[in-house]
Amino acid sequence: MGSTVTYSNVIESSGQGDPSPLFGEPVVVSGNQLSFDPEQFAFSVDAPPADTTDGALSFVITSNSSDPIPGIVVSESGDYSLFGFPTGTEGVASILSVTVTDLSNPSNEIQAFSAFIEVFDDPPFEGVFWENEVVIDLSSFGTTEVEVVLNNTLQAVGDLGVPVTTFIRKKDFDVDIIPEPSSAILIAVGAGLMAARRRRG
Repeated sequence: MGSTVTYSNVIESSGQGDPSPLFGEPVVVSGNQLSFDPEQFAFSVDAPPADTTDGALSFVITSNSSDPIPGIVVSESGDYSLFGFPTGTEGVASILSVTVTDLSNPSNEIQAFSAFIEVFDDPPFEGVFWENEVVIDLSSFGTTEVEVVLNNTLQAVGDLGVPVTTFIRKKDFDVDIIPEPSSAILIAVGAGLMAARRRRG
């Protein structure tokens, strides 16, 4: 349970041959943020064909009051690397697709998609961080309960006959609620007043 919403029916499924669980146990860490700490969500490859680590999540978000859910943001981050000398055909990617359905009116549905893609065409390097995010505005729904279904994949591509290893790993995965517009405005105004007071002081 978060401060204004409750997450329930959190179900994970992974692709055939992938370790499970990929996302790990969810925990509400602050406010409404549902946080996952992936430990096995990684993939490396030395040569074609490209391979994919495929994870899926579904859950229900319910408002703790009569206030509608304003929107959600799904964010992920991690690191990636390449060992060897790239030929320009190697790469890594993280692909995130999200579908949100209004449970009071299932005909109301929003789909969103975002991807991080990196093609290696520079000298060897390592320890590079990546991030990806999907933001979905639900103000048009005006609903207090939604179902979220998301599909999340990591992909790595190598090069046949070349001693190169590509690697990508997910280290953090979070779901949060977008603040209501009025709250966001109040926060911004409050910050402005505090800044003005500091300047006067």
